[in-house]
Amino acid sequence: MIQQEKPLAGSMPVLWPTLLDLSRDECKRILRKLELEAYAGVISALRAQGDLNKDKKDLLGELTRVLSISTERHRAEVRRAVNDERLTTIAHHEWAIEGRRLVPLMPRLVPQTAFSVMANAVANATAQQNASLPLPADTANKEVVVCYSYTSTTCTPPSASAPSSSSVSISSAAKSPRPASPASNVVVLPSGSTVYVKS
Repeated sequence: MIQQEKPLAGSMPVLWPTLLDLSRDECKRILRKLELEAYAGVISALRAQGDLNKDKKDLLGELTRVLSISTERHRAEVRRAVNDERLTTIAHHEWAIEGRRLVPLMPRLVPQTAFSVMANAVANATAQQNASLPLPADTANKEVVVCYSYTSTTCTPPSASAPSSSSVSISSAAKSPRPASPASNVVVLPSGSTVYVKS
């Protein structure tokens, strides 16, 4: 039978082990995570308090030394606090200056490739051609000519009802043609009829 030690007077009994089975590397990783989270929390709290003054800068400098925070990490945390939606209205100017990068980002140049000259020539030619075209408002009214083609290979005997039904379908198609396709002068209706649009 396992006997438990009697707890000292005024202390709580130990119900679980006080030390976990963690390697040294795991302990270092957990410690580093706690340091980074603590520094991020302090940055957020100071940002929420208001303007960045000399006392807060001195405190942050001391914390960077105690928690082993690099200058780049410090500036990244300040940029995170500056860009936080909840804190955007507080002390914008001073915090933005504190979060400046040590080395500014290089400006990106316009990419030059083997096809740049050809692309510029085509863009200029297209711009000239587009300038010579009429305005879109001037091209809205086009005369529609309806033509029908029947491609049926079966022969049906002529009857009195067939012409009337076809004449009804022709007149209904002529009354409500679909708008022309912008790419061509031919529109094929779902019934198989072809509509030509004069340009």
